Amino acid sequence: MHQIKSLDGISFDKIRNQNESRVKAMMLDVLKEFDNYYPTKIDLEDIYALTLNKLPARYIQAEGFTLEEDITEEEICENLRSAIKRVSQSPTVDHDDDSLLLEDDEAV
Repeated sequence: MHQIKSLDGISFDKIRNQNESRVKAMMLDVLKEFDNYYPTKIDLEDIYALTLNKLPARYIQAEGFTLEEDITEEEICENLRSAIKRVSQSPTVDHDDDSLLLEDDEAV
């Protein structure tokens, strides 16, 4: 299958789901609520994907109009908590030596 990078010279690379940046911005704070959970890189990817899959897509383009925020921060946090609980109960890999460190050297 051929991936379309542009159509008649129009690039689609700058079109993004607005919720991606919102989920990333809130993920660390919500993870800190789970004291004894040390997610792996794969766990974080799973949490991110599960959370986004629960939210309606809100695609925007860099230079176009902005959609009204109809998803609250609390809704995003609730979906993050749900995804963290799900992933922590069924991790993809063993957590013994694959946990990550935050920028402030706290294990996540």
